Amino acid sequence: MVTIARTSAEVNELAQSILNPARRRPIAVVTTTFGGDVPYVDVAELAAAVSDVADIAVVSSGDLTFELAAALPNNCETFNGAVRSFPVGDEWRERPSLARRRFSFSKNEQQKVLDAVVDDLIGMAHRAGLSVASAADARPASGVVARMLADDSRAIVQLDGGGLATISAEVTFAPAPLRWVVREGTRVTGQLDPETRRLALDPAIPDASALWSRYPDGSVTLALVHTVERQRATLLVHPQHPVSVTRADLSPNPLDRVDLLLTEGDVIEVRVVRGPQGRRALRTIDLDDDEPVLPAVALTPGGEPWLEIGRSLLEPEPELTVTSIEQFLSTVGITRAPEIDEPEAVEAVAVEAPAVEAPTAPRPGPGSRPAAAPATPAPSPDTATSKRTALQSALATIDELQAKLRAARSARTGPSTDALRVEVEQLKGLAATLVAEKQRAFDEARALRDRLKDAQASLRAARRTAADVAPATARDRRGRFADAEQWIRHELYLQWVDRLDASTRAQHPLTDALVIGPRFADSLAGLDDTQLDKALRCAMEAASGFITKVGAREVHALRSGDGASDAPVQRSSDGARCMRAYVEQNTPQARRLHYWVLRGGGVELSRVVLHDDVEA
Repeated sequence: MVTIARTSAEVNELAQSILNPARRRPIAVVTTTFGGDVPYVDVAELAAAVSDVADIAVVSSGDLTFELAAALPNNCETFNGAVRSFPVGDEWRERPSLARRRFSFSKNEQQKVLDAVVDDLIGMAHRAGLSVASAADARPASGVVARMLADDSRAIVQLDGGGLATISAEVTFAPAPLRWVVREGTRVTGQLDPETRRLALDPAIPDASALWSRYPDGSVTLALVHTVERQRATLLVHPQHPVSVTRADLSPNPLDRVDLLLTEGDVIEVRVVRGPQGRRALRTIDLDDDEPVLPAVALTPGGEPWLEIGRSLLEPEPELTVTSIEQFLSTVGITRAPEIDEPEAVEAVAVEAPAVEAPTAPRPGPGSRPAAAPATPAPSPDTATSKRTALQSALATIDELQAKLRAARSARTGPSTDALRVEVEQLKGLAATLVAEKQRAFDEARALRDRLKDAQASLRAARRTAADVAPATARDRRGRFADAEQWIRHELYLQWVDRLDASTRAQHPLTDALVIGPRFADSLAGLDDTQLDKALRCAMEAASGFITKVGAREVHALRSGDGASDAPVQRSSDGARCMRAYVEQNTPQARRLHYWVLRGGGVELSRVVLHDDVEA
């Protein structure tokens, strides 16, 4: 549906529709240029491409775009030929970059901007669960990815039956970049829209049960940090199955903050567990450095894991460059006409701005008045991004002044060319200042981000050391107890409190029927501090029953022989069964814990042994 907002009342109605969190379809707001009645983007062609899944509104730049900007959250305005697309839901209010804005500076960019807006809207519709291709038109297709475009926005697929198709990043598995989903040579299957030649990929994971069946309780895998708040974050083991975590899942320190422990866009290791209500949960509080990490899932059948350690969604900001007006015009196919008996050509500054969405000032458009180059304070990362709008507004005003100058030359009327030249020179100075300031702001923001990432990495590493848990080691505390059994029980209690959160402790209390075997304390004597901590932790998990939730322990019955069919070891005096669990992995003669499961439900800790020791 296409609507045109011609009055303040219609603009207000449009704003209310955009802000409605129950809205089911994306909305694209198309604006005209200042002083013009027709947008650069062909609205009819846009409607033909997306009318099944999105709505379109047209607003004239000027007072109406001022009113629309005032009715929307900060940094959500659009004006002067630009198109902003608003997704469904309300997450975009806090993150305006999700409401993607596409700038258009001339009719030569019409098709390029149109294609970008179509991709934005189709991607938003896809993520909202709307069908992009009707069942009657779409057909199964398969092929091989022949080429990835340089900006990773599309992949070209050579279809098995001949012909080409495209995979668009917007309709895959946001927020995963397309290069995390497919690569050149990847074989893909999906539904092909014969009209647009877009291929919608088949998912490798159809639902949540198929995802979590790959990860046993206690296993470790990778997750993407999607969103971060002060005391909460959203992690993604799969893009379509978010899991919320809190500070208690990340650190035992109640004074810690989630936004200081995690960074949006990072890939981290997580443990998969079952929460208090039986739902899958993730945590990092009890990770060990030597635990095996299960690979991330592939997002398409036969594809590569979508997450790898070291990957990040954070990309460095591109550098800004300044070109002359002649260079800028040549890139869009315009040649300056020669001038006769007139003052020298007026120049303007064109900016190759970074292809990132930058927040802008609340009131769009500059108005048609001279602009002085004010003294500007040193920018911060928060304020520097608003300079993008001022720069585009300056360019728009330059275009308007040049139009007036051409009219004055032809009619020998209008404002003085000298006055116009002064205005243009002032705007050139302002534009150059804004470019320099924004580049400095980008450099400062990049340096701050690098420092923050380093600090977060150091903090996470520190959380894994024994010094963060207690001021003294377990062996240091041995001298405070009269006998070894009291010391061991105390250390198991500390491990239970430090390693398990409150809800997990409620489900797995330390058993009252815990027996410390006569040889258990002696088996700890030769361990260093790190090995002792691991052994006590494994013993605590056995004593609380939590050990069955930790897949890395690989708990199994100790058998009387080397064969899988040999009988389990069972104590004749009371019928207790001997179990064996991993204390360490991936190290020569890795240690194991032997413990007895008593008939009444209690646990008796037997010994910590080397790998080859199979005596109960």
